[in-house]
Amino acid sequence: MIKDIIPLFKNKSDLVRRNDDFFSDMYTSMNKAFSDIVKEFGSYELSRKKFDFNPNFDIKETAHGYDIKAELSGMDEKDVEVSLEDNVLRISGEKKEEVSDKKGKNHISERRFGSFERAFTLPTEGDSSKIKASFSKGILSIHVPKTQRAKIHSKKIDIKAE
Repeated sequence: MIKDIIPLFKNKSDLVRRNDDFFSDMYTSMNKAFSDIVKEFGSYELSRKKFDFNPNFDIKETAHGYDIKAELSGMDEKDVEVSLEDNVLRISGEKKEEVSDKKGKNHISERRFGSFERAFTLPTEGDSSKIKASFSKGILSIHVPKTQRAKIHSKKIDIKAE
């Protein structure tokens, strides 16, 4: 009965050969799996460069207006354009990739480059004639003041307990 469950080998070499085949197959499978992973990372690096640079924006409303901030590290004010047309504030620019003459192989390249454009429709209470923009330490700041009429019509209403 035990003979049926456990295979018997006439020689020790049969057992070793069988184990060698098992480990050899496992080694080949693992090698293929890791090779596939490396290929995926390689194609990821190539495909990632197809994506445009997409900076992050914050928009905050205050009693006096709207503050827009864009995180544009690695850029200067000359790389960015801010325009207004039909009450739409358009912010565009390009972060150019640095070209190095030095020979060597990049092991990691995570920075993003490319052009971007964002458009924001201004609220009706925004005073488009008094928009100001500034650029400092990689942050673009735009202030859109509220019109006087919007400031007058904005007020807090107290709630009384009964």
